Amino acid sequence: MFRRPLHVHIYKTAGTSIRTALGIEDPPHLTAPELRAHVGKQEWAAGLPFAVVRNPWERFVSLYTYLYQRKQGDLGLQFQALNLLFDPWLRIMLIQEDDAIPTKVGDLTAFHWAWARPQSAWLGELVAPENILRFERLDRQWPELLDRLGQSWRPLGKERVSTSRPECWEAYTWDLRRLVEQKCRVDIESFGYAFPEKP
Repeated sequence: MFRRPLHVHIYKTAGTSIRTALGIEDPPHLTAPELRAHVGKQEWAAGLPFAVVRNPWERFVSLYTYLYQRKQGDLGLQFQALNLLFDPWLRIMLIQEDDAIPTKVGDLTAFHWAWARPQSAWLGELVAPENILRFERLDRQWPELLDRLGQSWRPLGKERVSTSRPECWEAYTWDLRRLVEQKCRVDIESFGYAFPEKP
């Protein structure tokens, strides 16, 4: 039985690739409550709400690399003009309330809190645990998702992939690693993530 895919699109979790593969036309980057309000409670109940989550430390490295490599649009120009390294950029993202952050930096789209907020905050209690997929296992979980949606097989492409990004153990200092652990503790505990140590 076909079910409408109701994708809670969290930044840098293969969302663009999923939307393309499934032909999703709902606005991207809505939280689960926002998406439910957009489609209506009846459509929400009849469809299949799902999301993909990702290791928080990896997700921030991917997001930074994507923004840094972006060459077009206001966002890319803003980000490159600041020329921030990963460490100060992530601190701005995670510590929005810090009075030491200049307003002209904190107000930029590139540092919007929505990009950094915990992934669990996107979901609330509206997405069933079995419909929360893992980015790291998406190749294996993709066919299962298609089955639950009642859709025929189609490949999951890779769009907006961050290239030449550093490994986590290269990007993080010890205190920055702990800062992510503090800010994303709910994600880490709920989804079973740990810092990716050097092999």
